[in-house]
Amino acid sequence: MFPEKSVVPAPGSGKRFSRRFVVQAGAASGAAAALASFLASPAMVGAQDDVSLRLSTWDTSQEDLYQAMIDTFQEANPGVKVELLLIPDEGDSYQTKLNTMLAANDLPDVFAISEARAMEWGDEDGIILDLTPYEDQYANVLPGAKYRSSNGKFVGPLTGLETALIFANKQLFEEAGVDLPRTTMETAYTWDEFVETAKLMTKDRSGKNATEADFNPDQIQQYGIGFPKWWLGWYPLIRSNGGDITDADGLTYTLNSPECVEVFQNLQDLIYVHHVSPTPTASEGLPASAAQLATRRVAMVIDGQWNLPEMVTNRVPLALGVMPKYKEYFANLIGATFVIYEKSPNIDQALALHQALNNPESTWDLFTGGLWMPTDMRYLEDDDLVASWTDNEAHPPEYRDVAIRPLLTNAELGPVTIKDFATLDTRIGAALDQVWANTKPVQQVLDELGEEIGPMLNGRYPVS
Repeated sequence: MFPEKSVVPAPGSGKRFSRRFVVQAGAASGAAAALASFLASPAMVGAQDDVSLRLSTWDTSQEDLYQAMIDTFQEANPGVKVELLLIPDEGDSYQTKLNTMLAANDLPDVFAISEARAMEWGDEDGIILDLTPYEDQYANVLPGAKYRSSNGKFVGPLTGLETALIFANKQLFEEAGVDLPRTTMETAYTWDEFVETAKLMTKDRSGKNATEADFNPDQIQQYGIGFPKWWLGWYPLIRSNGGDITDADGLTYTLNSPECVEVFQNLQDLIYVHHVSPTPTASEGLPASAAQLATRRVAMVIDGQWNLPEMVTNRVPLALGVMPKYKEYFANLIGATFVIYEKSPNIDQALALHQALNNPESTWDLFTGGLWMPTDMRYLEDDDLVASWTDNEAHPPEYRDVAIRPLLTNAELGPVTIKDFATLDTRIGAALDQVWANTKPVQQVLDELGEEIGPMLNGRYPVS
């Protein structure tokens, strides 16, 4: 669970519904209209006798939160019992377990699944229920955040919205007399400005920063920037620079383009030229992002917005910033989805449970705690509704400009729309390890990667 915090309570938040669970209504303007339409929606499920559902997720740290949502759902739907299956995801163990269940025709009625796998399984018969007949129930979902199979089958919406942000230790910036990270798309760092800030925030054991002549890169006690080596950390940057992994059709490899090479070279230079980011070896000794900031080992980190609860837990004096930009600011839409097993013997009840998982009113603590952002446009655009889940200690004052506004302006689903991306991603990650370790020139790594995965490209999934 998230730490206790002061929040502006949303209508119905923190309370169990005394009515049957209802479906989200269509679009409405204003907080009052949105809530009124929600409350007026018809019940999804009537009274049932001894109907059992299974719900699975890899989010083992949030058992209490999921169970609270299940308790509310069961109270609103007497006779429907939901079993929560928490399956740890270590080394792809969650997907391995789903594969085993699929082979036995025993998938949970509703289950979380990664973005890429959701679309891949949507292409197969008999696995994921086609939600196209029920799509009007998801009318408020952020455009571009619906997963579809190759033929346009609606697999499900992105359940918890995420994106990449800069997290910074505000106290370190104030002590150094350095301006805090930029908070709007219009003022986002250029790459050179970003590097200069990271240099100023990198210190050796004598207190010298990386701009000073006597700085010792072999005795760094505080790094200016840490960034993830998977696509969360680099994909927004190559898109901002006009590059991508493939062409728009997903048939031609383009990650070795000059635009992409420039980005990867710049990221590598953060480590080996500017000495503002830890090497892979040094990174092994560092804790997770929130602890890096809290212990003053790193001044800024690029990571997913789902780290906000850990920032509160670790008492980080937090400031948020938008990602650096090259030509045009780009924001990723990131997040897994929950889907319904097509062979569930209780489709109506599974649909009701799926609606509960995709409704801000029934998963409220996930949003107020900072783990997710809603995909319901009303909760991203209406000032009162936005305030209802962001006016709390998990969300700094700059949160709207940093996290929400870019997603409403210039954002797309990440590279997961490339077909077979789950397989491609493994190959890409292995190749890029050579970039992060500085064992081969960037251009050579990306050229060789193209020879490997280029023949594997098979198009992209549609988005809406």
